[in-house]
Amino acid sequence: MSKLVLQSLKIIMKTLSTLLFLLTINVVLSQSGKIYPKNESIKIGDENTYIYKPSKTTELPENAVVNVIFDRNKTSFPLIKKGNKFEFSIKAPASMDVLIMTVSDKSNNIVDNNAEQGFVVYLQNKTEEEKLQSQLSYLSACDMANYLLNLHKYSQCY
Repeated sequence: MSKLVLQSLKIIMKTLSTLLFLLTINVVLSQSGKIYPKNESIKIGDENTYIYKPSKTTELPENAVVNVIFDRNKTSFPLIKKGNKFEFSIKAPASMDVLIMTVSDKSNNIVDNNAEQGFVVYLQNKTEEEKLQSQLSYLSACDMANYLLNLHKYSQCY
């Protein structure tokens, strides 16, 4: 690779690292719930189960769903109560690098949208290259997610 390409990649990585740090601080300090994979490793192209743990102040209505962006469309998956957490399963295409999600009731009223930022799960993040690709996929899908999931117009996309 040329020096210019490597310098550009370093700048992009520094910028993305800063954005991820700010996003992490936002999530840690927010009153929102969290979404994370049930298992340590995500099986790309297979169905995976995720956990939604609402904040202590969030009241989840019956028939609540998780809304996910797939190929420029919003798809909903039912939440199943398991103790003080909820589970849902998604079979994301192998080509997907990131999931951007919200939680709503069956009438599409937002219940939890992570302080208008959406819940983000990076699917492919074992190597630095996969992490970078997932972060770039997030940046390219962010505006669509903001629109389809009714997130804040200027959330952490930039």
